[in-house]
Amino acid sequence: MKNQYNYNQQPTLLIGLGGFGSRIVNDIYGQVKDNENVSAFSVDTNVYDQESLEYIPKTHIISIAQHQVISNGLSCLSDATKWFPNHPVLFQKTLSEGAGQVRAVARLCYELSLNQHRFDALLNEVNRLAIECIQSNCRMKVSIVCTLIGGTASGIFIQVALLIKEYLSKYFPALNVKIHGEFILPSTFLSLHYVPKVERRHLESNAYAALKELNAINEHFFSNTTSIQLNYGYDSENDYVEALPYDYCFLYDRISLAHSLSKQYIVNAIIERLFSTSANVLNDCFVENLRYHMRKRAGNLYGTIYSETLPLQSSILDSEIFRSIINRTSTHNGKKIFMVRTPKRLDVDTALFSQDTIYKEIIDSSATNITMIELCFGIELSEIEKMKYKSGQYYTSYHSLIEQLPRVVTPHLNKNWHIELHDIGESEEMVKTTINKTIKESFVFISYSSLEYDIASQVRQILETNGITCWMAPQSIPAGSDYGIEIPKAIEKCKVFLLLLSDASQKSNWVPKEIGLAIGKGKIVVPFQIDNTTISEAFNFYLTNSQRISAYQRMSEAYQELIIRLKDILR
Repeated sequence: MKNQYNYNQQPTLLIGLGGFGSRIVNDIYGQVKDNENVSAFSVDTNVYDQESLEYIPKTHIISIAQHQVISNGLSCLSDATKWFPNHPVLFQKTLSEGAGQVRAVARLCYELSLNQHRFDALLNEVNRLAIECIQSNCRMKVSIVCTLIGGTASGIFIQVALLIKEYLSKYFPALNVKIHGEFILPSTFLSLHYVPKVERRHLESNAYAALKELNAINEHFFSNTTSIQLNYGYDSENDYVEALPYDYCFLYDRISLAHSLSKQYIVNAIIERLFSTSANVLNDCFVENLRYHMRKRAGNLYGTIYSETLPLQSSILDSEIFRSIINRTSTHNGKKIFMVRTPKRLDVDTALFSQDTIYKEIIDSSATNITMIELCFGIELSEIEKMKYKSGQYYTSYHSLIEQLPRVVTPHLNKNWHIELHDIGESEEMVKTTINKTIKESFVFISYSSLEYDIASQVRQILETNGITCWMAPQSIPAGSDYGIEIPKAIEKCKVFLLLLSDASQKSNWVPKEIGLAIGKGKIVVPFQIDNTTISEAFNFYLTNSQRISAYQRMSEAYQELIIRLKDILR
């Protein structure tokens, strides 16, 4: 008899890798933290980003940053020089302020952190949840959330998954655990954040290299060829890949080029699939169809997921997901599950759907809106578009790229992997470009609390759209550079110091240091107040000679005032 699992109460481990992945997990955990069976972790090379995580327990925040330069780190690992790019400038970079879009830096930090047993807290929590599963006779879910574009996540997302699988295989071999990857693709991230064109290329290249690496390992696993050795666990000399890193990978992309996204959209999509009242129905349908419609091959381990919420009075025709399905504009040809959670039955003509679409309608009397979710599975990576930029043209698909490279590329094993991958990921061209990137003389330095990163990004985008060049961490920091060096250097060179004044920025560890340095350098300080907080005595002292722009409840007018003032100063 089939067990009726209550999936939204299953022991669940959420792991955010890198800054963006950690912020998404933090927001998800903020909504489900009352469930003691749910646990959340952050793993990042950037301590600065991790300071803003308000819901993830401090004991679950794993920093893999290292207080040493790369050359010293390499000397601590016997085989690291076989795969680390041989670039003299990189060797002098410190490992304390993020991977800087270089995947190899994250791998180096990861292996050093293993030697320092920084992942013990994560494995202890895996142990606790596994015991809970055995006692409750239920399954365990692990979801690893990250973008594949930055250095940290794309550099260690395979290793972290294998570390957990190795531990469970060793201590809980009979436990049924599925590890799912929740991977945010470049188009999604770049629709949320302004990124200069040269950096877009690096980010897209990282995502391509990460997916190619994962696919190569999956192909090895299914083809039963010689084992792959990969340093991912505490016993690195005997680390052979004996299991798929991920049992399934969900790729988060836009429905169409016109589709608007937000970080909350991704948060809602993951919550709907893992924790909502309809999660068990969706999971049962997915697992059942996965069993019957998938062949065991690497290309079938990927799917996409879209979520959409409409007001109760809406028609099903208002759904962009629904229109993409019936108009056959969806870019993926795999099997589709289209599920709607609604307080009352909808009049949906299922004859409009193609044969590859399964329609499920869940009546939830407590629902305050209509939620739709489309889960596509068994898609081919050849359908992931715009993964890489070269010679002024986007390749149209992953497939057209993969045909131009060696059939199976396993970068961890090949000391020349960064050469074989040409300008993918940590290429020589990328390293040189990012290290030599210069800052224009007349620019605005944006100082903000990391808790308000999304607001700061919006400010930067509006200013640069109006022809005002901005410098803002972490995007403006070149790969292979130290935050502690680059931030003071940018403040010294900037024409204007723009302070996003708020309660959070006054409490920040970094903002007071930055404004103190700016005043000491005689910079023009423009305070842009984004909330109605009381200004502390310290900040009143800092801003004695600065005219404040109040944006609270008058953002549109404040932006116009800010643009005019900055242009006058920069002339």
